[in-house]
Amino acid sequence: MESLNMSKLNLSSVRNTVPGDNAPKQDISEPKYESNSFTDLDGEYHCEYREDIWKSLLEQDAEKPIIHLQSPQLEFRGSLVQQLRDVTKKLGLTIATLHSAVAQLDLFMDAHRLRADRLTHVALACLSLAAKSEEKFSRAPTLKTLAKVSGIQLCGKTFRQLEWMVGQHVRWRLLTPTPVTFAALLAQYVVADCDLTTRHPKFVRRFRRDGAKLLEAYLDLTLSDVRLKVVESVDVGCACVACARAALGLRAWPAWLAAVAGRAPGAVAPLASLLQRMMQILKSRETENEVDPGYNARTSPNATPCISPPPSPYETYRSDVSCRPRHVSESYPVRSDFTINFDENILNQYIPGQKTYCKSTRLIDAMNSVPSTSMAVKRTLDGNDRMLDIDRKRYRLANQMSQVVL
Repeated sequence: MESLNMSKLNLSSVRNTVPGDNAPKQDISEPKYESNSFTDLDGEYHCEYREDIWKSLLEQDAEKPIIHLQSPQLEFRGSLVQQLRDVTKKLGLTIATLHSAVAQLDLFMDAHRLRADRLTHVALACLSLAAKSEEKFSRAPTLKTLAKVSGIQLCGKTFRQLEWMVGQHVRWRLLTPTPVTFAALLAQYVVADCDLTTRHPKFVRRFRRDGAKLLEAYLDLTLSDVRLKVVESVDVGCACVACARAALGLRAWPAWLAAVAGRAPGAVAPLASLLQRMMQILKSRETENEVDPGYNARTSPNATPCISPPPSPYETYRSDVSCRPRHVSESYPVRSDFTINFDENILNQYIPGQKTYCKSTRLIDAMNSVPSTSMAVKRTLDGNDRMLDIDRKRYRLANQMSQVVL
Protein backbone atom coordinates (compact mmCIF):
# COMPACT_ATOMS: atom_id res chain seq x y z
CA MET A 1 0.00 0.00 0.00
CA GLU A 2 1.40 3.34 -1.01
CA SER A 3 1.91 5.87 1.78
CA LEU A 4 1.01 9.40 0.72
CA ASN A 5 2.89 12.24 2.39
CA MET A 6 0.15 14.82 2.72
CA SER A 7 2.16 17.10 5.02
CA LYS A 8 4.02 18.56 2.04
CA LEU A 9 0.80 19.77 0.51
CA ASN A 10 -0.08 21.90 3.56
CA LEU A 11 -3.69 22.06 2.51
CA SER A 12 -5.19 23.70 5.57
CA SER A 13 -2.62 26.31 6.57
CA VAL A 14 -2.37 28.30 3.33
CA ARG A 15 -4.96 30.94 2.52
CA ASN A 16 -5.84 32.33 -0.84
CA THR A 17 -3.65 35.34 -1.61
CA VAL A 18 -6.27 37.08 -3.75
CA PRO A 19 -7.58 40.18 -1.94
CA GLY A 20 -11.17 40.05 -0.89
CA ASP A 21 -12.09 43.27 -2.70
CA ASN A 22 -10.71 42.19 -6.07
CA ALA A 23 -11.79 38.57 -5.90
CA PRO A 24 -14.85 37.67 -7.95
CA LYS A 25 -17.88 37.22 -5.77
CA GLN A 26 -20.07 34.24 -6.44
CA ASP A 27 -23.36 34.00 -4.67
CA ILE A 28 -24.34 30.56 -3.49
CA SER A 29 -28.08 30.40 -3.85
CA GLU A 30 -30.14 27.69 -2.35
CA PRO A 31 -31.06 25.18 -5.06
CA LYS A 32 -34.65 24.39 -5.85
CA TYR A 33 -35.57 20.75 -5.43
CA GLU A 34 -38.90 20.83 -7.20
CA SER A 35 -37.51 18.92 -10.16
CA ASN A 36 -35.96 15.50 -9.96
CA SER A 37 -32.84 14.32 -11.74
CA PHE A 38 -34.53 11.07 -12.76
CA THR A 39 -37.71 12.56 -14.15
CA ASP A 40 -36.13 15.54 -15.91
CA LEU A 41 -33.63 13.72 -18.10
CA ASP A 42 -32.04 15.31 -21.12
CA GLY A 43 -33.13 12.43 -23.30
CA GLU A 44 -29.56 11.63 -24.27
CA TYR A 45 -29.96 7.96 -23.32
CA HIS A 46 -33.44 7.51 -24.78
CA CYS A 47 -32.53 7.09 -28.41
CA GLU A 48 -32.02 4.35 -30.97
CA TYR A 49 -28.55 3.67 -29.56
CA ARG A 50 -29.80 2.79 -26.09
CA GLU A 51 -28.90 -0.90 -26.34
CA ASP A 52 -25.39 -0.07 -27.55
CA ILE A 53 -24.97 2.38 -24.68
CA TRP A 54 -26.11 -0.27 -22.20
CA LYS A 55 -23.63 -2.82 -23.56
CA SER A 56 -20.80 -0.28 -23.46
CA LEU A 57 -21.59 0.56 -19.84
CA LEU A 58 -21.58 -3.13 -18.94
CA GLU A 59 -18.13 -3.51 -20.48
CA GLN A 60 -16.82 -0.50 -18.56
CA ASP A 61 -18.34 -1.80 -15.34
CA ALA A 62 -16.60 -5.15 -15.80
CA GLU A 63 -13.22 -3.46 -16.30
CA LYS A 64 -13.31 -1.18 -13.27
CA PRO A 65 -10.71 -1.80 -10.53
CA ILE A 66 -11.62 -4.10 -7.67
CA ILE A 67 -11.77 -2.59 -4.20
CA HIS A 68 -10.00 -4.81 -1.66
CA LEU A 69 -11.40 -2.94 1.38
CA GLN A 70 -7.95 -2.67 2.93
CA SER A 71 -7.91 1.06 3.62
CA PRO A 72 -6.94 1.94 7.22
CA GLN A 73 -9.27 4.96 6.98
CA LEU A 74 -12.51 2.99 6.62
CA GLU A 75 -13.66 4.19 10.04
CA PHE A 76 -13.76 7.76 8.72
CA ARG A 77 -15.67 6.90 5.55
CA GLY A 78 -19.10 7.47 7.07
CA SER A 79 -18.39 11.05 8.09
CA LEU A 80 -16.71 11.77 4.75
CA VAL A 81 -19.73 10.53 2.80
CA GLN A 82 -22.03 12.64 4.96
CA GLN A 83 -19.87 15.71 4.35
CA LEU A 84 -20.05 15.08 0.62
CA ARG A 85 -23.85 14.75 0.93
CA ASP A 86 -24.08 18.12 2.65
CA VAL A 87 -21.83 19.91 0.17
CA THR A 88 -23.64 18.32 -2.78
CA LYS A 89 -27.00 19.44 -1.44
CA LYS A 90 -25.83 23.00 -0.79
CA LEU A 91 -24.35 23.30 -4.27
CA GLY A 92 -27.39 21.73 -5.94
CA LEU A 93 -25.36 18.99 -7.64
CA THR A 94 -26.92 15.76 -8.89
CA ILE A 95 -26.84 12.40 -7.18
CA ALA A 96 -24.71 11.10 -10.06
CA THR A 97 -21.96 13.53 -9.05
CA LEU A 98 -22.18 12.36 -5.45
CA HIS A 99 -21.87 8.68 -6.39
CA SER A 100 -18.97 9.39 -8.73
CA ALA A 101 -17.14 11.32 -6.00
CA VAL A 102 -17.65 8.54 -3.45
CA ALA A 103 -16.42 5.95 -5.96
CA GLN A 104 -13.22 7.93 -6.56
CA LEU A 105 -12.77 8.42 -2.83
CA ASP A 106 -13.09 4.69 -2.13
CA LEU A 107 -10.54 3.82 -4.81
CA PHE A 108 -8.05 6.41 -3.59
CA MET A 109 -8.41 5.48 0.08
CA ASP A 110 -8.05 1.80 -0.75
CA ALA A 111 -4.49 2.31 -2.00
CA HIS A 112 -3.18 5.15 0.19
CA ARG A 113 -2.60 5.81 3.86
CA LEU A 114 -3.77 9.33 4.66
CA ARG A 115 -3.70 11.50 7.74
CA ALA A 116 -7.02 11.96 9.47
CA ASP A 117 -6.90 15.76 9.17
CA ARG A 118 -6.35 15.56 5.39
CA LEU A 119 -9.19 13.24 4.48
CA THR A 120 -11.69 16.05 3.98
CA HIS A 121 -9.43 17.69 1.40
CA VAL A 122 -9.23 14.40 -0.50
CA ALA A 123 -13.02 14.08 -0.44
CA LEU A 124 -13.48 17.62 -1.76
CA ALA A 125 -10.94 16.96 -4.51
CA CYS A 126 -12.94 13.89 -5.56
CA LEU A 127 -16.14 15.95 -5.56
CA SER A 128 -14.49 18.64 -7.68
CA LEU A 129 -13.35 16.09 -10.26
CA ALA A 130 -16.76 14.41 -10.30
CA ALA A 131 -18.56 17.73 -10.79
CA LYS A 132 -16.31 18.66 -13.71
CA SER A 133 -17.15 15.40 -15.45
CA GLU A 134 -20.81 14.88 -14.51
CA GLU A 135 -22.20 18.42 -14.33
CA LYS A 136 -22.36 21.16 -16.90
CA PHE A 137 -19.27 23.35 -16.94
CA SER A 138 -21.18 26.34 -15.59
CA ARG A 139 -22.39 24.33 -12.58
CA ALA A 140 -18.99 22.95 -11.59
CA PRO A 141 -18.02 24.59 -8.26
CA THR A 142 -14.95 26.77 -8.11
CA LEU A 143 -12.28 26.53 -5.44
CA LYS A 144 -13.66 29.54 -3.61
CA THR A 145 -17.17 28.10 -3.67
CA LEU A 146 -15.99 24.78 -2.26
CA ALA A 147 -14.08 26.54 0.51
CA LYS A 148 -17.09 28.69 1.41
CA VAL A 149 -19.60 25.86 1.45
CA SER A 150 -17.42 23.34 3.27
CA GLY A 151 -15.89 25.85 5.68
CA ILE A 152 -12.37 24.56 5.01
CA GLN A 153 -9.44 26.71 3.92
CA LEU A 154 -8.09 25.52 0.58
CA CYS A 155 -5.01 26.57 -1.33
CA GLY A 156 -5.39 26.65 -5.10
CA LYS A 157 -2.00 25.25 -6.04
CA THR A 158 -1.98 22.38 -3.58
CA PHE A 159 -5.65 21.56 -4.19
CA ARG A 160 -5.04 21.24 -7.94
CA GLN A 161 -2.07 19.04 -7.17
CA LEU A 162 -4.29 16.81 -5.06
CA GLU A 163 -6.85 16.65 -7.87
CA TRP A 164 -4.07 15.56 -10.21
CA MET A 165 -3.03 12.77 -7.83
CA VAL A 166 -6.60 11.45 -7.57
CA GLY A 167 -7.06 11.61 -11.33
CA GLN A 168 -3.79 9.80 -11.93
CA HIS A 169 -4.77 7.04 -9.51
CA VAL A 170 -8.11 6.37 -11.22
CA ARG A 171 -6.34 6.63 -14.61
CA TRP A 172 -8.59 9.57 -15.47
CA ARG A 173 -11.59 7.31 -15.85
CA LEU A 174 -13.89 9.90 -14.35
CA LEU A 175 -16.97 8.63 -16.17
CA THR A 176 -16.82 5.10 -14.79
CA PRO A 177 -20.40 3.78 -14.45
CA THR A 178 -21.99 3.81 -11.01
CA PRO A 179 -25.33 2.41 -9.81
CA VAL A 180 -26.86 5.79 -10.66
CA THR A 181 -25.78 5.39 -14.29
CA PHE A 182 -27.73 2.16 -14.72
CA ALA A 183 -30.65 3.33 -12.58
CA ALA A 184 -31.01 6.47 -14.71
CA LEU A 185 -31.38 4.32 -17.81
CA LEU A 186 -34.07 2.23 -16.11
CA ALA A 187 -35.78 5.14 -14.33
CA GLN A 188 -38.46 5.38 -17.00
CA TYR A 189 -39.52 1.82 -16.15
CA VAL A 190 -40.08 2.46 -12.42
CA VAL A 191 -43.63 3.40 -13.40
CA ALA A 192 -44.34 2.11 -16.90
CA ASP A 193 -47.47 2.76 -18.91
CA CYS A 194 -48.65 -0.81 -18.36
CA ASP A 195 -48.53 -0.24 -14.58
CA LEU A 196 -51.02 2.64 -14.60
CA THR A 197 -54.61 1.92 -13.64
CA THR A 198 -55.79 5.39 -14.67
CA ARG A 199 -54.60 8.03 -17.10
CA HIS A 200 -55.50 11.03 -14.99
CA PRO A 201 -52.62 13.51 -15.43
CA LYS A 202 -52.46 14.48 -11.76
CA PHE A 203 -52.34 10.86 -10.61
CA VAL A 204 -49.72 9.88 -13.20
CA ARG A 205 -47.54 12.87 -12.36
CA ARG A 206 -47.69 12.19 -8.63
CA PHE A 207 -47.15 8.46 -9.05
CA ARG A 208 -44.05 8.99 -11.18
CA ARG A 209 -42.72 11.60 -8.77
CA ASP A 210 -43.10 9.22 -5.84
CA GLY A 211 -41.29 6.52 -7.79
CA ALA A 212 -38.40 8.86 -8.56
CA LYS A 213 -38.08 9.84 -4.90
CA LEU A 214 -38.05 6.19 -3.82
CA LEU A 215 -35.41 5.35 -6.40
CA GLU A 216 -33.22 8.21 -5.23
CA ALA A 217 -33.64 7.17 -1.60
CA TYR A 218 -32.51 3.61 -2.30
CA LEU A 219 -29.56 4.85 -4.37
CA ASP A 220 -28.51 7.09 -1.49
CA LEU A 221 -28.80 4.11 0.85
CA THR A 222 -26.22 2.19 -1.19
CA LEU A 223 -23.57 4.72 -0.16
CA SER A 224 -23.89 3.73 3.50
CA ASP A 225 -21.80 0.56 3.22
CA VAL A 226 -18.52 0.31 1.33
CA ARG A 227 -18.91 -3.45 1.01
CA LEU A 228 -21.58 -2.91 -1.63
CA LYS A 229 -18.77 -1.64 -3.84
CA VAL A 230 -17.61 -5.20 -4.50
CA VAL A 231 -20.93 -5.91 -6.23
CA GLU A 232 -21.45 -5.10 -9.89
CA SER A 233 -22.87 -1.60 -10.26
CA VAL A 234 -25.51 -2.82 -12.71
CA ASP A 235 -26.89 -5.25 -10.12
CA VAL A 236 -27.06 -2.53 -7.47
CA GLY A 237 -28.84 -0.16 -9.85
CA CYS A 238 -31.34 -2.84 -10.90
CA ALA A 239 -31.98 -3.72 -7.25
CA CYS A 240 -32.78 -0.08 -6.47
CA VAL A 241 -35.28 0.00 -9.35
CA ALA A 242 -36.88 -3.23 -8.10
CA CYS A 243 -37.18 -1.86 -4.56
CA ALA A 244 -38.76 1.36 -5.80
CA ARG A 245 -41.34 -0.58 -7.83
CA ALA A 246 -42.09 -2.88 -4.89
CA ALA A 247 -42.57 0.10 -2.57
CA LEU A 248 -45.18 1.44 -5.00
CA GLY A 249 -47.05 -1.87 -4.93
CA LEU A 250 -45.96 -2.90 -8.44
CA ARG A 251 -44.28 -6.11 -9.55
CA ALA A 252 -40.69 -5.65 -8.51
CA TRP A 253 -38.90 -7.23 -11.48
CA PRO A 254 -41.29 -8.45 -14.18
CA ALA A 255 -40.15 -10.51 -17.15
CA TRP A 256 -40.25 -7.61 -19.60
CA LEU A 257 -38.02 -5.49 -17.33
CA ALA A 258 -35.60 -8.38 -16.87
CA ALA A 259 -35.38 -8.67 -20.65
CA VAL A 260 -34.69 -4.95 -21.04
CA ALA A 261 -31.95 -4.91 -18.38
CA GLY A 262 -30.54 -8.32 -19.21
CA ARG A 263 -30.55 -9.30 -15.53
CA ALA A 264 -32.40 -12.38 -14.29
CA PRO A 265 -34.61 -12.08 -11.20
CA GLY A 266 -32.34 -14.46 -9.31
CA ALA A 267 -29.44 -12.01 -9.62
CA VAL A 268 -31.46 -8.98 -8.49
CA ALA A 269 -33.63 -10.47 -5.72
CA PRO A 270 -30.89 -11.00 -3.05
CA LEU A 271 -29.63 -7.43 -3.34
CA ALA A 272 -33.18 -6.05 -3.39
CA SER A 273 -34.06 -7.96 -0.22
CA LEU A 274 -30.90 -6.66 1.44
CA LEU A 275 -31.67 -3.05 0.52
CA GLN A 276 -35.24 -3.44 1.76
CA ARG A 277 -34.07 -4.60 5.17
CA MET A 278 -31.53 -1.79 5.36
CA MET A 279 -34.24 0.74 4.52
CA GLN A 280 -36.57 -0.76 7.12
CA ILE A 281 -33.95 -0.43 9.85
CA LEU A 282 -33.16 3.13 8.76
CA LYS A 283 -36.83 4.14 8.93
CA SER A 284 -37.26 2.49 12.32
CA ARG A 285 -34.36 4.51 13.70
CA GLU A 286 -35.81 7.68 12.24
CA THR A 287 -39.08 6.90 14.02
CA GLU A 288 -37.23 6.35 17.29
CA ASN A 289 -35.39 9.66 16.90
CA GLU A 290 -38.51 11.74 16.42
CA VAL A 291 -38.68 14.34 19.21
CA ASP A 292 -42.09 15.04 20.69
CA PRO A 293 -42.33 18.64 22.00
CA GLY A 294 -45.05 17.61 24.44
CA TYR A 295 -45.19 15.05 27.21
CA ASN A 296 -43.95 11.59 26.34
CA ALA A 297 -42.23 8.67 27.99
CA ARG A 298 -38.83 10.38 27.92
CA THR A 299 -39.90 13.65 29.56
CA SER A 300 -40.55 14.31 33.19
CA PRO A 301 -44.11 15.27 34.26
CA ASN A 302 -42.70 18.44 35.84
CA ALA A 303 -40.93 19.55 32.65
CA THR A 304 -42.58 22.12 30.44
CA PRO A 305 -43.56 21.01 26.93
CA CYS A 306 -41.07 23.40 25.31
CA ILE A 307 -38.10 21.52 26.81
CA SER A 308 -36.76 18.86 24.52
CA PRO A 309 -36.11 15.39 25.93
CA PRO A 310 -32.55 14.15 26.34
CA PRO A 311 -30.88 13.28 23.05
CA SER A 312 -31.16 9.75 21.78
CA PRO A 313 -27.95 7.76 21.24
CA TYR A 314 -28.99 7.36 17.58
CA GLU A 315 -29.56 11.07 17.01
CA THR A 316 -26.27 11.57 15.18
CA TYR A 317 -26.44 8.47 13.04
CA ARG A 318 -26.48 10.52 9.84
CA SER A 319 -22.98 11.81 10.52
CA ASP A 320 -21.70 8.50 11.86
CA VAL A 321 -22.37 5.68 9.44
CA SER A 322 -20.73 3.17 11.75
CA CYS A 323 -24.14 2.60 13.33
CA ARG A 324 -25.83 2.00 10.00
CA PRO A 325 -26.87 -1.52 9.10
CA ARG A 326 -24.17 -3.75 7.65
CA HIS A 327 -25.68 -7.07 6.66
CA VAL A 328 -22.97 -8.30 4.37
CA SER A 329 -20.68 -10.91 5.91
CA GLU A 330 -17.78 -9.54 7.93
CA SER A 331 -15.22 -11.22 5.68
CA TYR A 332 -14.39 -8.92 2.82
CA PRO A 333 -14.78 -10.96 -0.38
CA VAL A 334 -13.68 -9.94 -3.82
CA ARG A 335 -16.20 -9.19 -6.50
CA SER A 336 -15.66 -12.39 -8.47
CA ASP A 337 -16.92 -14.78 -5.80
CA PHE A 338 -19.10 -12.39 -3.83
CA THR A 339 -22.31 -13.75 -2.36
CA ILE A 340 -24.76 -12.13 0.03
CA ASN A 341 -26.02 -13.99 3.05
CA PHE A 342 -28.46 -12.30 5.38
CA ASP A 343 -30.46 -13.44 8.34
CA GLU A 344 -34.11 -14.07 7.66
CA ASN A 345 -35.04 -13.18 11.26
CA ILE A 346 -33.14 -9.92 11.31
CA LEU A 347 -36.09 -8.03 12.80
CA ASN A 348 -38.75 -9.37 15.09
CA GLN A 349 -40.18 -6.24 16.71
CA TYR A 350 -43.22 -4.41 15.41
CA ILE A 351 -42.31 -1.42 13.26
CA PRO A 352 -44.70 1.25 11.92
CA GLY A 353 -45.40 0.67 8.27
CA GLN A 354 -45.03 -3.09 8.66
CA LYS A 355 -47.96 -3.65 6.35
CA THR A 356 -46.30 -1.85 3.44
CA TYR A 357 -43.00 -3.57 4.13
CA CYS A 358 -44.58 -7.03 4.14
CA LYS A 359 -46.33 -6.33 0.86
CA SER A 360 -43.17 -5.12 -0.85
CA THR A 361 -41.18 -8.00 0.62
CA ARG A 362 -43.54 -10.53 -0.94
CA LEU A 363 -43.16 -8.72 -4.26
CA ILE A 364 -39.39 -9.06 -3.97
CA ASP A 365 -39.60 -12.73 -2.95
CA ALA A 366 -41.76 -13.41 -5.99
CA MET A 367 -38.75 -12.56 -8.16
CA ASN A 368 -36.95 -15.74 -7.13
CA SER A 369 -37.29 -18.73 -9.39
CA VAL A 370 -37.56 -21.02 -6.34
CA PRO A 371 -40.72 -20.35 -4.31
CA SER A 372 -40.06 -18.91 -0.89
CA THR A 373 -40.70 -21.17 2.10
CA SER A 374 -41.21 -18.30 4.53
CA MET A 375 -44.63 -17.86 6.04
CA ALA A 376 -46.67 -14.74 5.42
CA VAL A 377 -46.43 -12.18 8.20
CA LYS A 378 -49.66 -11.61 10.06
CA ARG A 379 -50.60 -7.96 9.90
CA THR A 380 -52.09 -7.76 13.39
CA LEU A 381 -50.77 -6.87 16.79
CA ASP A 382 -49.78 -9.46 19.34
CA GLY A 383 -51.81 -10.26 22.47
CA ASN A 384 -50.34 -7.60 24.75
CA ASP A 385 -50.65 -4.84 22.16
CA ARG A 386 -54.22 -5.92 21.37
CA MET A 387 -55.25 -5.73 25.03
CA LEU A 388 -53.55 -2.35 25.34
CA ASP A 389 -55.43 -1.09 22.30
CA ILE A 390 -58.74 -2.34 23.75
CA ASP A 391 -58.02 -0.58 27.05
CA ARG A 392 -57.30 2.68 25.23
CA LYS A 393 -60.57 2.46 23.30
CA ARG A 394 -62.47 1.66 26.50
CA TYR A 395 -60.88 4.66 28.24
CA ARG A 396 -61.81 7.00 25.38
CA LEU A 397 -65.37 5.66 25.37
CA ALA A 398 -65.66 6.23 29.11
CA ASN A 399 -64.48 9.82 28.73
CA GLN A 400 -67.00 10.44 25.97
CA MET A 401 -69.83 8.98 28.04
CA SER A 402 -68.90 11.12 31.04
CA GLN A 403 -69.27 14.25 28.94
CA VAL A 404 -72.82 13.41 27.84
CA VAL A 405 -75.39 15.73 29.40
CA LEU A 406 -78.57 13.86 30.25
